[in-house]
Amino acid sequence: IINTFAAVIGLITIYSLVIRAYYFAPFCIMKHLLLVFIGLFFFSAVALGQAQEAINAKADTMQKYLPETQLSSTVRIKQIIIDGNKVTRRAIILREMSVHEGDTLLVDSIPRLLNQNKLRLINMALFNDIDMDIEKVTAREVIWHVRLKERWYILPSFAFELADRNFNTWWVQENHDLSRANFGLTVSDYNFRGNLENLAATVQVGYTRKLVLSYLIPYIDKQQKSGLGFAISFAISRQTYYA
Repeated sequence: IINTFAAVIGLITIYSLVIRAYYFAPFCIMKHLLLVFIGLFFFSAVALGQAQEAINAKADTMQKYLPETQLSSTVRIKQIIIDGNKVTRRAIILREMSVHEGDTLLVDSIPRLLNQNKLRLINMALFNDIDMDIEKVTAREVIWHVRLKERWYILPSFAFELADRNFNTWWVQENHDLSRANFGLTVSDYNFRGNLENLAATVQVGYTRKLVLSYLIPYIDKQQKSGLGFAISFAISRQTYYA
């Protein structure tokens, strides 16, 4: 506000000087040039004041989240607070993050880590919106905030397939008989038990009647390199071909 006020005072002073010069200018061209100068100076002064206010606002924001230390100093994560995870378990979210409670970080690495961990949670494909920031507790400690908006995890999908080799065979030779088609419905839970597990059930009717139940655990070890999954299916077809 002070910078803007100073810019306005300077603008009024120069404006008065230019007005005097305008009335005493002997040539019409000079008067037009002076008017152009007034307009350009006015817009530049206003833009300068707004830019300075934006810089100060950004500095205030950084001061709110970062401790009053030099960029080469370090801070400790006192606590990680996660909001919005109504289904997903806290341990699953923390497992995907590269920072943990008690970690000591360089202050100048915090913006990069905020962006990095946000991308890690985006890759989980469990959330519609993710927001991260830090809150200063003391000069040496911060709280890491994670705010989430979860997506809907239980989704249906429909399937239609033909028992014949191709569509033309089914349409022409079989007279597009619907009894030679399969209709299926699959309901999947992509975040079963809040553990990022996948549980799916499929029911199919038509030429081949089928029931399928599948279950997938993406990680069973701390290194997140191995998973476990299985599927159980039962099917009955109207025709069975023998060699």
